[in-house]
Amino acid sequence: MENLRQGDTRTLRVAWDVEEGEGWRRAEEVYLPWPPEFPATDADPMGDGVAETLMLRDFASAVRREVVPDQDVYFGVELSITGIQAMRSSLAGSLPVEVPDLRRPDLRHAYAADDWFPDLPEL
Repeated sequence: MENLRQGDTRTLRVAWDVEEGEGWRRAEEVYLPWPPEFPATDADPMGDGVAETLMLRDFASAVRREVVPDQDVYFGVELSITGIQAMRSSLAGSLPVEVPDLRRPDLRHAYAADDWFPDLPEL
């Protein structure tokens, strides 16, 4: 995802790869001002909602076996914070923005009061 880099930080370009025959093709959509939902692709053979089901199944299995699950809270935060920092970068003209490793206690402390919320213009 990225903005169009033409002074308009409200327009969002989303690109993804779609399997087609024996190869791949690039697909993209442009949303103004923000996408109502992200596009589903034929590249997801399992369909909508299956990832959540598999995640919950794996979590329950880890609890039953008394082992640490593969997808712990840090994994979830890493997935979320990447998108948040990408939005920050986009709204700041695509400037580089750190994606902190919050498994490190010193960085967790440094980001503890971070309550950033995008100041989006009225539509």
